[in-house]
Amino acid sequence: RVLDRLGRGSVEPQAVIESGDLPVALRARLARVDGEGFVPGRVTRFTRNRVVAEIDAPAEGFVVLNEVWTPDWTLRVDGKTAPLVRANYLMRGAAVDAGRHTLEFRFRPRMLYALAPLFFIACLLVAAAALREGKPTTTEATE
Repeated sequence: RVLDRLGRGSVEPQAVIESGDLPVALRARLARVDGEGFVPGRVTRFTRNRVVAEIDAPAEGFVVLNEVWTPDWTLRVDGKTAPLVRANYLMRGAAVDAGRHTLEFRFRPRMLYALAPLFFIACLLVAAAALREGKPTTTEATE
């Protein structure tokens, strides 16, 4: 039944937006969106860590990508960093101006980037210890 409604385009064009942590300017922008009308977008690239979608919005609006929101996702709209908004409690969303837009959602795990330098230092220490272990000491060399 839901798939039939989606196929006919008879879906509710509103989204529940988590606005608690949003900047005031973005909250004001989202408040202007009237929620009328449904404009389907098109996903042009879909990989594990990246989703690219295109939309041609006839008016200022809000795009919902029905994929799970986490703080590790980032968003670029037309190549510029844009705020990623939690929509419908657990999906990703973005405000867009009227016109044609390309939205690029990227997964950037913050914990991985935070731990990468520590991992690199640990590898250097292990390598240094291994090299030191293999070299003869000065007392061994003279005997």
